[in-house]
Amino acid sequence: GTIPQELVELQFLMALDLSWNNLTGIIPENIGHANVLEILSLQGNELNGTLPNGLFELTNLKYLFLGDNGFSGSISDDIDQLANLRQLTVSENSIAGTIPSALGLCKHLEFLNIDDTNIEGTIPEEVCLLTQGNNDLQIQADCSPDKATAVPFIKCDCCKICCDHNTHECKIESDEQPSAINDQHTTSTISNNSDVTRSQLMEKLEVEVLHRGATFNDMASDDPRQLALNWILDEDGTGLDLNA
Repeated sequence: GTIPQELVELQFLMALDLSWNNLTGIIPENIGHANVLEILSLQGNELNGTLPNGLFELTNLKYLFLGDNGFSGSISDDIDQLANLRQLTVSENSIAGTIPSALGLCKHLEFLNIDDTNIEGTIPEEVCLLTQGNNDLQIQADCSPDKATAVPFIKCDCCKICCDHNTHECKIESDEQPSAINDQHTTSTISNNSDVTRSQLMEKLEVEVLHRGATFNDMASDDPRQLALNWILDEDGTGLDLNA
């Protein structure tokens, strides 16, 4: 089925999770009417079309999960209207263009996943600056050197998780070295040969954050970033425990 127009007209709707429901069609333009919405998860469906303008009217939105669909177009410069945004996932879509520098105005952003898209160019400096702030933004993008061309699909000097656009192999960049992708790093690798797919990895991370009712910086840990990454990889780096 499709997303019912009536659903997004609910004035007091704060969380909407329609993930993995085989939904088709587009995001209703009037989704902006659900203006108290804080969590919107549409991951793992067959939705398509561009991201509607109404999506950027959800000024209370904190968590936006759109991964593993068929969305196209680009991320609007109006993304800065989502000033409360903490997590944004658009991976595994046909979204193209570049990351707007306006995303750097989302000062609370803690996690950004844009890998396995057609987004190109360079991660703007304004966005990279968020990786150095109190929120310690984590970025996952197609910034590993392509195995065929040795050139990354997107240039990112501040990404924590870099993936190969063609092989979909990802690695976690070490904090011990500068994050430029051509430097030598100690990395943990997430391979397509693993029993755990990237979709499962990201779904697990998102579910853990929401179920614990916390963001990365809310975690009672000396290193909340490492705790979040441990949800993706277990401690010995062999894979995620999906039964945890």
